[in-house]
Amino acid sequence: MHSEPRAASIAPSISTSEGRDIAIEPTPVIPPVSHHVHVRERSYKLLEDARIRARDAKKYSSHGTRQTMIEQCQKRANVTPYPEQLDLAECMLLGLDATSIAGTGWGKTLTFVLPLFVPQSKGKMVIIVSPLNALEDDQAERFKKMGLKAVALNGDTNTPELLKDIEKGTYDVILVGPKLLTGERSTVRDLLSKPHFNRRVLGFVIDEAHCICQWGGSFRQEYSQLAVVRALLSTVTSILVTSATMTPVVLENTWKSVLIDPEKSFVLNLGNDRRNIEWRVESMTAGKADLGCLQFLVPENVEELISLPKTMVFFDDIFQSQKARRWLLERLPKRFHERVKCYNARLGDQTKKFVMKGFRKGTIDILLTTEAAGMGCDIPDIVRVVQYMTPESLGVWIQRAGRAGRSPGIRAVAILLVETSVFAEKGKKDRKEGDTITYVKTLEPGLRKYVDAPEDQCRRDIVDEYFDNPPGRRGMLVVCASISCAHTKHL
Repeated sequence: MHSEPRAASIAPSISTSEGRDIAIEPTPVIPPVSHHVHVRERSYKLLEDARIRARDAKKYSSHGTRQTMIEQCQKRANVTPYPEQLDLAECMLLGLDATSIAGTGWGKTLTFVLPLFVPQSKGKMVIIVSPLNALEDDQAERFKKMGLKAVALNGDTNTPELLKDIEKGTYDVILVGPKLLTGERSTVRDLLSKPHFNRRVLGFVIDEAHCICQWGGSFRQEYSQLAVVRALLSTVTSILVTSATMTPVVLENTWKSVLIDPEKSFVLNLGNDRRNIEWRVESMTAGKADLGCLQFLVPENVEELISLPKTMVFFDDIFQSQKARRWLLERLPKRFHERVKCYNARLGDQTKKFVMKGFRKGTIDILLTTEAAGMGCDIPDIVRVVQYMTPESLGVWIQRAGRAGRSPGIRAVAILLVETSVFAEKGKKDRKEGDTITYVKTLEPGLRKYVDAPEDQCRRDIVDEYFDNPPGRRGMLVVCASISCAHTKHL
């Protein structure tokens, strides 16, 4: 009987003086540790050190504080905060600067006010810098429902009477735009210069912090001057910057702009992947004139419906959004005409509130909007977001698309409609093999890579690389647009 042949060993060996071979165990290959691991370890070491100092100086109890915040949050907001939300809240209580990067809908807003739920914060306030009046109003209403005294301070509400109430400590939360903080005649900045007011500031939050770089140029110069305000704050006042869409470069510039030392601050980076959104890129047949690419907004069975799928369509041109509304009204039954509205900066504040309220309540189904609704529109049941023509950058697209599927229990879709000039090549007939391809329309490199992704590449991977998201996505992914994608799964 013949024995089965044995495979030859590929392990290295050495010969002994007796002539016997002794196999040498190969040195295990240890993969390099992700820099995200180092940042996380350093952050939690800083947080633990701050807890110890507070415990020794003030008998601070991390367990007791977190338990109080959990109980109060359940009572006030009917939700149980995530451990990471409690970590960020502790940073504010302990005077530790922090950065929060997480996908839209994760719950960054709750962390702004969790510290106010504990007894040691009595008499304190949190100042939140917000980019849009509508976002300020929305968050103020949400905080009021939690039993907090919140006010939106902007050009419409900035009165001497309100400023006196703020100085007296009437409010727990103040939401304010960068212009009122950094302008030449900033009354809020004057308040921060007063010691009795300054001492009451528990935390200073910069919401949608990517705007520091995105808007800090000629459009909203006030964002680039927030360091002036930071310099007025007490050394024990924590600053929190938060966003869903900060690339490494934007993050570094943001830290510099608000005087945060990343080596001495807490950084929470959960990545911005949205597992319940299906991402699509669709080619248009022309440019701005191709309103026909919106035909899918008119269901084939529209005559049988009483409402339309809740949809946001983003435009970078107000006039084009108005043309799109007229185009849709020509194709929809008359009963839907009041269920399709435009939303942009040219509308009066009361009109914008009326339209957004209708969209939130479900009396408006399709919102044709601009950047005015691109941030902080926390409506849970939007099932579809569309971008009409390519935006400024991949970051802008991900931010806008994040309005979809805010409720994790629903399946949503984000559709980027790409104009023909994006794919049209210059000098194609004369180009030689190996020459660099130049397109008629130039895109930001990240957006170009996203748009040009081959069918077998998951665009989620491109987004992860662009934002330097940590490895390992949270939760199960839904169907990707490419059926050949390795991440394609069904809920």
